[in-house]
Amino acid sequence: MNYRTVFHTLGNILIIEGIIMILPLITAFIYHENIPARAFSIAIIIALISGVLLTRIKKQQKKTMQARDGFVIVALSWVVISLIGALPFYLSREIPSFVNALFETVSGFTTTGASILIEIEALSKSLLFWRCFTNWLGGMGILVFMLAVLPLKGESTLHILKAESTGPAVSKIVPRMRESASILYIIYCVLSILELAALLGCGMPLFDSITHTFATAGTGGFSIKNNSIGFYDSSAIRTVITVFMFLFGINFNIYFLLILRRVKEIFKDAELRMYLGITAFAIITITFNINMIYKDMGKSISESAFTVVSIMTTTGFSTADYSTWHGYSQIILLLLMFSGACAGSTSGGLKISRFILLGKAAKAEIRKLVSPRIVKNITYNGKTVKPETVNGVYSYFVIYVVIYVVSLIIVSFNDFDMLTSLSAVVSALNNIGPGFADVGPAGTFDGFSVVSKLVLTFDMLAGRLELFPVVILLLPKTWRKY
Repeated sequence: MNYRTVFHTLGNILIIEGIIMILPLITAFIYHENIPARAFSIAIIIALISGVLLTRIKKQQKKTMQARDGFVIVALSWVVISLIGALPFYLSREIPSFVNALFETVSGFTTTGASILIEIEALSKSLLFWRCFTNWLGGMGILVFMLAVLPLKGESTLHILKAESTGPAVSKIVPRMRESASILYIIYCVLSILELAALLGCGMPLFDSITHTFATAGTGGFSIKNNSIGFYDSSAIRTVITVFMFLFGINFNIYFLLILRRVKEIFKDAELRMYLGITAFAIITITFNINMIYKDMGKSISESAFTVVSIMTTTGFSTADYSTWHGYSQIILLLLMFSGACAGSTSGGLKISRFILLGKAAKAEIRKLVSPRIVKNITYNGKTVKPETVNGVYSYFVIYVVIYVVSLIIVSFNDFDMLTSLSAVVSALNNIGPGFADVGPAGTFDGFSVVSKLVLTFDMLAGRLELFPVVILLLPKTWRKY
């Protein structure tokens, strides 16, 4: 383990977080919130002092960064920024339990959107701003932001970006990793600004538009209203949010191809086609299924489209309590919770690309059994898939099942009904937010024990970081010097 490089990078992350937290501090001053302002000030001081001290540790230039260093940096960074990010909630006493404050913060940074808050609107404006801003920061990844603004070079950028990126494989938009990170954030910011303008154009207040843009862009789903988007009785607002949730669920490489006008490559993308197909199928079938409840086709289409896109992109916004819908609709939504949207997007879930690769691998194995002499490589979007990528997908699913089962066993001691426990773990591990039953759109995670909240917090981190960085962090071998 290259300890000096790891700690030096953590220091940079803390400094960046401290600077970023000035925004909610300014919000506290604007709304004359003295106690939250004091809480943010303390958190900023702690972050900056800790960051400066860690950056004084000089990196060992002769030692190259290995892949495990990148995974450790990413995992530790997310833990550290969550611990510091929870301080304003805790120090202001608006969330008096540090475990609850940590749960809420991790849920924000990992863009899960699960909450322990019963009265969201009781929070001060600055904390509501920070809560939603964590969704935006976590959507693209705070390490990607660091790569975009700091002059890091060499393999270190590759290992960090690979560890934080979503999907079975990471691809560079341009040859240089730093330029790739910059382009990703530019696209992310442009889409966010477009949504902000659209929401303002629909009549949503400025503060509401900013915070809901943060939550939509990061597909995190933190709302500033108890009834989420259901609070706004405006079809235009719901349509805008539906459209942008869908757009943020698309691989950002697609937008870069669009900028370059390489349209043919876009429509050849297997994951994008599958994403469009699954979304259309789910919306159409659920619309007809719930029309028996609403007796209004327009209302049924609106509720179906919003909920399907919100669940599939793992945003977690809600306009209706889908846990009261018919069984078919609930089953489809549950399956969408597992699938998620596209790799390379801000959404959570297992990612459609993994299921495509898994299906291709299974097909290849069946062909091999039928005709052992035929050797055919697995291809994806016209390119041969490396064996290590396929093995990575297999490993991912195995680790996913193990973490899910262990977490479910621990959470089940809370004596909630089976559907609540099952969906709570699915929600956390797939970074969805609401689940079903007691943790549905109308419920919260406040009723779980401290142990269960810590387990679900771990699941949220593991899910957002695609399992491997968190697992590697826990291995004793990782911490040996080389």
